Amino acid sequence: SSAKASVTDGAQTDVAASAISALADKVASVEVANAIDVTGSINDVKALQGLSKVTLPSDYTVELSDAGSVTVTDLSDIADKTSGAILVPNVTTVSGSAIEFNALGVVLDSVSFSTGDFKITGDGSLTLATLKLLNEKTFGAIDLNSSTLGTDWSGTSDDLFAALNGFSTLGGNVSVSNA
Repeated sequence: SSAKASVTDGAQTDVAASAISALADKVASVEVANAIDVTGSINDVKALQGLSKVTLPSDYTVELSDAGSVTVTDLSDIADKTSGAILVPNVTTVSGSAIEFNALGVVLDSVSFSTGDFKITGDGSLTLATLKLLNEKTFGAIDLNSSTLGTDWSGTSDDLFAALNGFSTLGGNVSVSNA
């Protein structure tokens, strides 16, 4: 079909990722005009984002329906495609390696995740900036890998406090560098 479709729902209107994907199956292209709230599972959202014939605005919000545990890689893959917020209201744990969390970096700022836990696995250590972001993002637990537990930390007193607040079993040295 050479037909084109425009999705003109207002900004912040919930639209299912699977509905836009189904529409794309029927037409040559789909253009989404406003910063809608794309809803659905990680798989549905990633499938939608992967469709070359669907044009989404740069700042749409994503609200994931997944519950339980998700990987930091899945969140990173989704967040890389929008500057809007990523909401994960039913997720209890985000897990991944220190390298994956470090790579997520400031994109983590767009993720709304306040009551779940973070589980850091594998080798490598979190950076001070990443640990600070994780600590600011959740009231839940942060389960650190052994490499991060033994890391030497250096930074301003404010950054160190924000990153290390709540941890009592860190094994590395701490160096404060206020200027």
